[in-house]
Amino acid sequence: MSEQDLAISSLFNVKGKIVLVTGGGVGIGKMIAAAFARNGATVYIAARKEAQLKEDEQAVEDLKKVATAGVHYIVANVGSKAGCDALISEFKKRETNLHVLVNNSGVTWGGPFLNYPEEKGWDNVFAVNVKSIFYMTAGLTDYLAKGATAYDPGRVINISSTASVDPHSEGPLSDAGNGTWSYQPSKAAVNHLTSQLAVKLAPSFITANAILPGCVGN
Repeated sequence: MSEQDLAISSLFNVKGKIVLVTGGGVGIGKMIAAAFARNGATVYIAARKEAQLKEDEQAVEDLKKVATAGVHYIVANVGSKAGCDALISEFKKRETNLHVLVNNSGVTWGGPFLNYPEEKGWDNVFAVNVKSIFYMTAGLTDYLAKGATAYDPGRVINISSTASVDPHSEGPLSDAGNGTWSYQPSKAAVNHLTSQLAVKLAPSFITANAILPGCVGN
């Protein structure tokens, strides 16, 4: 590694990289996608469900205004292994490798402590927030490892939350009388899963890191 390689423009250069951002049509995901697009990466954003198709079409048009390379979207629901597999399969039809995977898709649910729903409250939240990270990462490990080196590794970036370390479930994230009982545990699971992935993927020259944003509006 030369001294020139240590320049900011080199260390943080994403020109020519291929990036996939789940939930990239709104909020934090769209901001992440825009940053990569603006700086020369080819960016794919994945919709959470068909109903968001128009929204993601608009997001792509917005991103193209600042992009210096291609911006694309794939309609996919990562709330199940089958949905993750479908997204991975479609992505692999379009590209032969991947440099950065941003697991950003996430949902929450508010409900009363004594009557918190199982399917919407627990199952879906953990499916989208935790299981999708595992299945997306495992399914794209071969692409992330292609050409990866110790100096230029593949990257997995998982979007967690400051809620992952906050024990208060009844607060600003839910209506009065309700709590986000599953959201905080799901994001805590994201933190630990990220550590597991980091250990597993390191020998393949792939890094895994989590970002913990606070409350952010769309």
